[in-house]
Amino acid sequence: MADFSTPLTALRATAKTQLYATAVKQKHNATTGPRYSDVSYHQFENDIEATASYWKKTFLPHDISEQSVIGVWLKGTSYEDLLHIWGVFRAGYTAQLILLRMTDPSVAHEVLTAAGAAALVHDPYLASVLQDSTIPTFSANGLLSKSESKLTLVGPLPKMMDGDQILMIYHTSGSTSGAPKLVPITARWM
Repeated sequence: MADFSTPLTALRATAKTQLYATAVKQKHNATTGPRYSDVSYHQFENDIEATASYWKKTFLPHDISEQSVIGVWLKGTSYEDLLHIWGVFRAGYTAQLILLRMTDPSVAHEVLTAAGAAALVHDPYLASVLQDSTIPTFSANGLLSKSESKLTLVGPLPKMMDGDQILMIYHTSGSTSGAPKLVPITARWM
C-alpha cells in the first residue's frame, strides 16, 4: 500500500523548513478600511492544533468518535473559518463542507444525512434555523485561544495508508439534478 500525504502532513513539513514564511494573510476590519497581517506556517500549524484540541474536547462528551463525519457550515472567508475546517480535520474527523449559499436548512440536513454526519459546526448566525436539528450542533465562535483549547491531546498526525480513505466531503450545487450530490475527497485525490 502506498503512503499518501494530506494537507496536514504537507503543512507540517513546510512549517519545519519555513517556520516564519507567510502561510496566510489574515484580514482585519479597521475604521480606515481592511488591513492584513501575516500568519506564519508555524503559527498556522499551532492555531490548527489549538482548534483541533478544542473540537476534540467538545465532541468527546457527545460520544462522537474519530473519523465520524462532521458537517461544517461556515462562510469560509475568514482565518477563523479556515482554522475550524482544518481543526475538525486535524482532530481526526471527516469534515463535510456545506456551501453557505445553501440557505434551506432542510437541504443542508439532507446532505448531512446522506453522509451520515454525527454533528454540525456552524456559523453563529445560523443558530436560529438549526434549533430543530436532529444531530448535535456547535457554533463556531471566532478565533479560539490556545490557553482554553490545549486541554485535550490531539495525538500524532494520522497517516493515510489507503488512497481510498475519505478525508473531506464536498457537494455539488444540485443545479443539474435538483438535489446536491456528495463529492468525497480521497487521500489519493488530494
